[in-house]
Amino acid sequence: AQSAKSQKVFEMAFDKVRHTKWFDEASRGDIIQEFFDDVNVNVVQNTNFLRISMTGRDRNDITDIVNAVAEAAEIDIDKDSKQNRSESIARMTRERTTLLAERERNIKIIATLHERGLAGEMVEDQNTLMFTQQSLVTAMSEVRGMFIQAFHSLEAIKDLTEEELASQPEVQQMLDYDYKLRNLEIRLLDLKFQLQSAKAKFGDGHQQVKKLVAFVKATKEQLDKEKKEVIAKSITSLKEMRQSQFLGLQRQHDELSKQIETNSEQLKTLGGLLAKLEQAEEASDQAERNSEQLGIRLMDLRLLMDSEEPLVLHRRAQLPRVPSMPKYIIMIPAG
Repeated sequence: AQSAKSQKVFEMAFDKVRHTKWFDEASRGDIIQEFFDDVNVNVVQNTNFLRISMTGRDRNDITDIVNAVAEAAEIDIDKDSKQNRSESIARMTRERTTLLAERERNIKIIATLHERGLAGEMVEDQNTLMFTQQSLVTAMSEVRGMFIQAFHSLEAIKDLTEEELASQPEVQQMLDYDYKLRNLEIRLLDLKFQLQSAKAKFGDGHQQVKKLVAFVKATKEQLDKEKKEVIAKSITSLKEMRQSQFLGLQRQHDELSKQIETNSEQLKTLGGLLAKLEQAEEASDQAERNSEQLGIRLMDLRLLMDSEEPLVLHRRAQLPRVPSMPKYIIMIPAG
């Protein structure tokens, strides 16, 4: 009803009502608005019909005016409908062209990614990299624990005195394993045993006893000297060993860190490629589905443009019949 009763429709119908008495009698103000106000356009209840009506005027005028408005509405609505459908077809055609171009672009992306490595191979590589990464992280955790322990062990001996260093288990172990010290200790014990035997046999002033005393003293001095040298070497060796352990674990820690970082970058790159491949495949499929749907809608619109008539003039207005009076009076006898 709104489409039929529009300024445009009434302007189109206006030229066809210029011959009517209504036009002659209309005010010379806004005659189009007066025309618009005098004609009623309503929807027939519970139907898809429109009723165009007019009251209070000459019957001939009403018929001509109502038909003029109906014809103008039919022409205007049909024209607007075709124009709207043409615009919809043009817009949907552009959308479909864009979708097809997007699909082609995604197909090229998919082809490029497959050239760099088949999707199956990329997934297999990703699984391998993830397993490697897990192994590296586990190894890193173990090395970090040993690295921290080595650091504390190195720091622990930096402020110790020579005596405190000499009592360290590693130094004592080196003393126990030094064969020269063992031989000197055995020799010293043997000389002490001989000295006791000589004293018991010859007394303290005997020449043999004096000689053995000198041997015991010399051997003990040699043992003390050798022991000091071994302790000094052992302390140096202990410091070097702990420093070496710390540096070795530090290098191992740094190497594992680099491997984990490199592996992470490879996983990130490969994951990005797989995500891009999946996204391109989904976008390509979606573009194809949308393109097919638009193609169906375009076909429907073209068929509608060829066959549909949005507004049809179903029944033209006609002059109403005027009741006729008998020409002669008929007398009917009563009784």
